[in-house]
Amino acid sequence: PDTAAELLSAPEYDRIVVELDDGVDGAGASPDAYVAFAAEVDGLGGLDGEVEVLSGAELVDEMQTEVDDRTGFQTTFLLFFAVIALVAGSTIIYNTFLIAVQQRTRELALLRSIGASRRQVVGSIMTEATVVAVVSSAIGAVLGIAGFYGLIALFEAIGLSFLSTSVEIAAASLAIPVVLGFVVTLGSAFLPARHAASISPMAALRDAAVDNSAGSRWRSRIGVGMLVLATVLTLGATVGNAGGGAILGLVLGFVGVIVAGPTITRFTSATIGRVLDLFGITGRLARTNAARNPRRSASTAFSLTLGVALVSLFTVVADSISSGVSSDVDDGLLTDSVVAAVSDNPANGVGVPRSVSAEVGAVDGVELVSPVATSVASVDGEFAVIGGVDALTIESAYDLDVVDGSIEALDATTLAVHSDEELVVGDTVTLASPGGTTEFTVGAVFDRALPGSPVGPDYVLERSTFDALAPGASDAFVLVDTDGSEATDAAIQVIVDDAGAISLSSAQEYADSLGSFLDTFQN
Repeated sequence: PDTAAELLSAPEYDRIVVELDDGVDGAGASPDAYVAFAAEVDGLGGLDGEVEVLSGAELVDEMQTEVDDRTGFQTTFLLFFAVIALVAGSTIIYNTFLIAVQQRTRELALLRSIGASRRQVVGSIMTEATVVAVVSSAIGAVLGIAGFYGLIALFEAIGLSFLSTSVEIAAASLAIPVVLGFVVTLGSAFLPARHAASISPMAALRDAAVDNSAGSRWRSRIGVGMLVLATVLTLGATVGNAGGGAILGLVLGFVGVIVAGPTITRFTSATIGRVLDLFGITGRLARTNAARNPRRSASTAFSLTLGVALVSLFTVVADSISSGVSSDVDDGLLTDSVVAAVSDNPANGVGVPRSVSAEVGAVDGVELVSPVATSVASVDGEFAVIGGVDALTIESAYDLDVVDGSIEALDATTLAVHSDEELVVGDTVTLASPGGTTEFTVGAVFDRALPGSPVGPDYVLERSTFDALAPGASDAFVLVDTDGSEATDAAIQVIVDDAGAISLSSAQEYADSLGSFLDTFQN
């Protein structure tokens, strides 16, 4: 314990596991023993309410809630792509059944001519879709589980095991994707089935199916109108920075492409498609085939359009966020160097040892040292990242862009808050952490958050107040300003190398490293 306390700069214990005399942990058969033990701990002197007694079940619930809060963004992110995958999959399924129906036009027409009803034709197509849905969903579930185990094996092979317990596959985890796959398949096959039911018995006398979808004036007008409205909404959202308008424009744009797809296909086949004639008979056959069945061509092209749009969307969003984070942090940094942990994520409990800032500050040529610590807490019942700073030096090291109040005036009863929290000076918040629960008054509001991985703290406290709420927390990073000499940088580097698991970088390098946190998702 002494060695760990020295390495982690944590002189106090974060948690003590206790087994009661009767062999239960408070969550089992003797709740009275747990209640008595909790009362006895609360009565100990010198704790001042800074500790709490939790049963095993309560600790599990608390940790689960904390994990859910931390992974909320990742869950939303993955669900977004799951929805996109369903949309893309439904498009492919729809196109597949539509092509199958069109290839069987004469067969279905013959069935109609010998007395098959529309309901029977629809039933035959939907029966095929049901078989495909059941088999494909089952295979997909098996492949998904196999892929998960494959990822575990891959991570373990490279030394990045992330599971400390055995894998548990809940029934809902299998039922939900299987049911969704079944519903999406049947829903995607329904429109082609209706199309099959509308085939006239006279179609059996034709050599090929006739597609008149591109000739519908109302469909063309509605589709083009949606595309025009989507363009207007998107441009308006870009100028006015309105996210709602952009989302509505995106949805209308996709729907408009679907509705006006046959018309667009026929137009492009007759104009831009002429370029294919340069490739001889093969090019002319491709152009005329696309123009002959514009609905099928449009459905095929939409799948590609959706894929390209998603890749472009995510690439632009990721690059914009990364560039914005790097630029914002670079604008805020007023020092020329930063000493940071390999990972300053407060969840992993490892940062820059507290002794480093003092050692760096003692180096000749160092003009300013301002350590920043981060931790997690509950603010008014919501998960939040909090920060601890030296109120007298932080504004000389980092521009928080304070819009109201004063950082230097922070004390044991006040804190600073990011403007996104929509609080004003004088408001009160309740902050709960391992160090206790305290009510604070907002003493300052700032627009630029401190650096963080992936996000900086929205609530900033004076360092001594922070230490009381997050005892033993290491520094996330240390802002350092020097005279710029090589000797000074070399002396700081020696301290960094001796500490281990931390690095010295320029302000620009540190800003760029924070902006690249989305590269993993993008790759």
